[in-house]
Amino acid sequence: MNPKQAEELHELCERLVEERLTPEESARLEALVRESAVARRYVVEHLQLHAGLHWESGRIGQQTLPDQLAASLAGLDSATDSTMVRLPSPWAKRAPWLALAASVVVLAAGIGLGLSLAKQDLPAQQAVIAPPAVATLSQTRGCRWESSALPTLEGARLTAGQLSLTDGLATLRFDSGATVTLEAPAVLEIVNKDLCILHRGMLTAHVPKEAVGFTVETANAKVIDHGTEFGLSAGANGQALVQVFDGEVEVRHRQSGENLRLTTGENVVMDTKAVTGRNTGMAEADRTSRPNAETSQPANAVTLTTASGNGRTTYIYSPGTTNHHSDSLMLVKHTDSATFRRKAYFSFDVSSLKGHKVENASLALAFEPTGYGFASRLPACVFTVYGLKDGPTDEWSEQELKWDNAPANLPGGNEIDTGKAVVVGTFTIEPEEASGLRVISNPALTAFLNDDHNGQVTLIVVRETAERVVKGQASGLVHGFAGNYHPTAPPPTLRLTLQ
Repeated sequence: MNPKQAEELHELCERLVEERLTPEESARLEALVRESAVARRYVVEHLQLHAGLHWESGRIGQQTLPDQLAASLAGLDSATDSTMVRLPSPWAKRAPWLALAASVVVLAAGIGLGLSLAKQDLPAQQAVIAPPAVATLSQTRGCRWESSALPTLEGARLTAGQLSLTDGLATLRFDSGATVTLEAPAVLEIVNKDLCILHRGMLTAHVPKEAVGFTVETANAKVIDHGTEFGLSAGANGQALVQVFDGEVEVRHRQSGENLRLTTGENVVMDTKAVTGRNTGMAEADRTSRPNAETSQPANAVTLTTASGNGRTTYIYSPGTTNHHSDSLMLVKHTDSATFRRKAYFSFDVSSLKGHKVENASLALAFEPTGYGFASRLPACVFTVYGLKDGPTDEWSEQELKWDNAPANLPGGNEIDTGKAVVVGTFTIEPEEASGLRVISNPALTAFLNDDHNGQVTLIVVRETAERVVKGQASGLVHGFAGNYHPTAPPPTLRLTLQ
């Protein structure tokens, strides 16, 4: 069977299970099945896989439909038997295509599938039950999965099917040689060793020379690799971004038919109707944030948040940062580039503490997914929290604070004037962590609070870990911390024990 016939056979099988097969196409499928043992085997495995996926979405009885189908096929006399496989009655009502599928499978068996398998010394039931594996789940970092018919243990071999990742980073190595890292939350469908479909979420792909032609599809785009490293994001609204880190890809837009070649440093954005933007230089992939439940507070703690009194939250960004801003998150990023640098500023009203000494203090920050940039492009990231020394510089406003006038700010992505601010703590965020809390509690923070005399304290968060710019690309993650206007996550919180 030549490649053109193989592609035609795949399309006919897809139309069969989607109940879109015309009488003419049905006749063509029958002809292909009659002419080729390879086609007969492919049809059996394709339909068994779809039957398995349907069965996993709603179990009936104790024996799975694929087992029933396989057992029926195994018992056929390939030369004479033409009996239709009997499906459980609930399945006949819920998935009418399965009856047609079973008929085609029996047709395949009746005209020689059993004989062809016998010649290859392969049991018929084994060939039906075990579709070929096409990829390996080579690494998992902090992964949590939704229910899946595919195995999700690290090192598992994967057949065609769908994976739904709710937390963490998962790396898949396809048998073609391509490596794909999936970033939660995301849904990826494995089709074969050369093709997968990103239904939503984000991934990065590394494709060596031997895997040239590896393809990733979204609802509206097809990305064909020509030996490269690229990132792809797909939103539920049909929007997608393709960013080439190194090499070359071909991007095809389904609706408009537009076909683009992108090389190192280029990116393109598209929606359901057309390609909406093509750029050279840095870009930050876009993904919708997901909420995080509020964290309970200790009952015996004196608690202050930035949302109380004269508290404030904001962030500053370097000149030239033209997109990807947030009203609910304080964004933080350190990059070698002069643009897209960001630092978080927030202030607590501590006037109620006048006359009291702080014995112990802890600062809690809720980090949330920003949806900007690729987490897998960064290692574990170290953050430093600075406290602004007491004085009039505490009297800044959210609306007027900028990169050029922010107190203690220096031009670098992580640089702070240590003559005007002191370090009160550090913390680390791993690349597989999408959300959570970071808590700082140490003598330096307690001493800083006790040194206040004007009833207002300002804290600054910077990321020490720099994003390296390679061939003009700085595509790592933008970190975000909940501010005063986040709909679900708590704002920066101080928990204090007073003497």
